[in-house]
Amino acid sequence: MSKKISRKVVWVLAPVLVAGILVGGRAVVSAADRQEAENKARTYVPEDAALQGKERDDGAYKFHFYSESTGYSYEVEISRSSGEVREVESELRGGTGSSNVSLTEADIQGRVREWYPEAEISGMQLGQDDGLYSYEVYFRADDKYGSLELNAAEGTLLESKIKYGTPVVIPAETSNVTADTSYLSEEEIRNQVAGAYPDSQLVAVEMDRDDGRYVYEVEFFSGGWKYDLVYDALTGEVLKEESEQTNWQPAETAAAPAESAEETPASTETQVPESSAAASGGENRTETGAASGTSGQPVSEEKAREIAIGKASAENPDADWSGSITKIRLDRDDGRLLYEGELRSGAIQCEFEIDAYTGVVLKWETEVKGNPQNGQSAGADAQTIGQDAASAIALGKAQAGDAWIVEIQLEEDDGRLLYEGEMRDSSYEYEFEIDAYTGTVIQWEVEGLGR
Repeated sequence: MSKKISRKVVWVLAPVLVAGILVGGRAVVSAADRQEAENKARTYVPEDAALQGKERDDGAYKFHFYSESTGYSYEVEISRSSGEVREVESELRGGTGSSNVSLTEADIQGRVREWYPEAEISGMQLGQDDGLYSYEVYFRADDKYGSLELNAAEGTLLESKIKYGTPVVIPAETSNVTADTSYLSEEEIRNQVAGAYPDSQLVAVEMDRDDGRYVYEVEFFSGGWKYDLVYDALTGEVLKEESEQTNWQPAETAAAPAESAEETPASTETQVPESSAAASGGENRTETGAASGTSGQPVSEEKAREIAIGKASAENPDADWSGSITKIRLDRDDGRLLYEGELRSGAIQCEFEIDAYTGVVLKWETEVKGNPQNGQSAGADAQTIGQDAASAIALGKAQAGDAWIVEIQLEEDDGRLLYEGEMRDSSYEYEFEIDAYTGTVIQWEVEGLGR
């Protein structure tokens, strides 16, 4: 979004056929399921959209596209288990807010309903980032719901995130539900946020169902940071927290149009991108703080590691963070140089982004992972088998002796901690998932190189 924040999103669904055969006594999954998922994803983007990349993450295929004709980039997520489209995101490259507010809330509502005639608008927020204004709109429409960000002067769609499926609501209370098992109301969650963050400005509260339990997903601003929290709807416990620095704040005054919509021709010319998904999602990853490329040298990777471990130790002093970093790399995002990485101690996993020049933590996400064997918390003393051991297990299953690991990393999928990776030998490509605690091979895909 043009809010200069970095949000990662995931959702969408479409039928994907998983075909399995046996080769040499080993299960082989055809690449046809991935191709069918890609074909499905293409129906949600313009015809000229070029595939920029694809990945497996958190039980889903993610496909990244860019359309020269619309100027939008897209991310379409397809569930690997059900084959359904769960979420579509879109982002206008180079899109920003406006220096003035020419459109009223009624104008913006009208624009949204041009794209989604059946839309029920559940929330709207006028915000500014470095003096540039944009509206964020939350809506529901039949089988989809999500958020849109629009330029406050022209109504241009800057980005969108659309989820597919019926919004989750609190289950009906039954006679055998006790006070100890009653779900918290939205108002109780709002009060809990206000109590923990007195200066917060709430922008969205939404109920969802995750791994068999009901949760509230909450977005708010506080103290120059944007927070995304997930609360257990039964207990109010914070299950997941994401935070990132941002200049974007809800505007203090209501929109006062500088000129009427009729006097702003650009507002009538703005069109949603051509496909059914064009207005369906996306995130603009512009960050705050000093931009990379300034004078001086970036901090070393070792220094970035110290910063990440220092923050993790401050949050969870009882955990052992020595040697906890599982991934770190220097990357450039929208012209900004930063370190991206992950670290883990027992059941606690953190993801971070650190400005490579200033050492400022731009993004920090903490989550407690579960033990996949019994569905309970792994506990701070739980130990994984380690990346080297997981690599050895994968190499031991290869059909040729010259196999090598292309990529391997620790991931969480539907509450289960796994080592996911790719491997090759002279004749085959492999994708695998290995239980991080037991070493059991959960998924094994083999594809011939066709030479």
